[in-house]
Amino acid sequence: MNNAHPLVSVCIPVYNGEAFLEETLQSLLAQTYPNWELIVVDEASEDRTREIVEGFRKRNPAACVKLYVNETRLRQARNMNRAIELARGEFIKVLCADDLIEPDCLALQVAALQKHPTAVLAGSSKKVIDAKGRYLFTAKRLPDGFLPGRKAIEACFRAGTNLIGEPSLVLLRASALKGFPLMNIEVPNCTDLDLWLRLLVGGDMVFSGKPLGSFRVQGQSGTRASGIPLSRSVRAWLAVWMPVQNTLRRWIYRLFA
Repeated sequence: MNNAHPLVSVCIPVYNGEAFLEETLQSLLAQTYPNWELIVVDEASEDRTREIVEGFRKRNPAACVKLYVNETRLRQARNMNRAIELARGEFIKVLCADDLIEPDCLALQVAALQKHPTAVLAGSSKKVIDAKGRYLFTAKRLPDGFLPGRKAIEACFRAGTNLIGEPSLVLLRASALKGFPLMNIEVPNCTDLDLWLRLLVGGDMVFSGKPLGSFRVQGQSGTRASGIPLSRSVRAWLAVWMPVQNTLRRWIYRLFA
């Protein structure tokens, strides 16, 4: 075992991801953290997804890149579960095929989990970008540093939203998942948050106020916008309204919690 740089499994479950997959793969390749494996589970895509992954593997022969292709579509939650089950690493990141991670993302999150052995996951703030990669705003939702699991759960319920982060922004401790139910296919929305909260019942977390990834809002993502290009005025409105909306939601939950 490499104690200084334990293996990180980066899992990309994907369906028809040709539009952004190459950019996502390049953000992984740019990591300062050296010891990772890439597991791509393709949902019988009908576009160039597999060709892009194969090309990436050929151009980077030193990288550990594994491609699995489902004969039929499992749908998002099941495909995420399959990717996680194929992981060999001490830590696991589910990287959505249209998101990006910062070059120091893995290094900082691995260090955080190594420093705090009771932490089952590390989350971070995020940059929100549109389909063309244009910056919209930054969302920072929890304080920096260690946070007891119960307090993290309470914060999410009071805010009425996922404060921890989407899958691309979270690094999981693999040992916390052993024998543990993964993404719940019965939960129609927020399957990631459902898993985070269940994990935090028995563990803690670490949060980085520094954005360690970019979450892309576009027509094909799990969180959908209209698919219409966002004007500068709309982007400015989002930057103002989203914090106001979160504040209002937080006060409503405080009143009725």
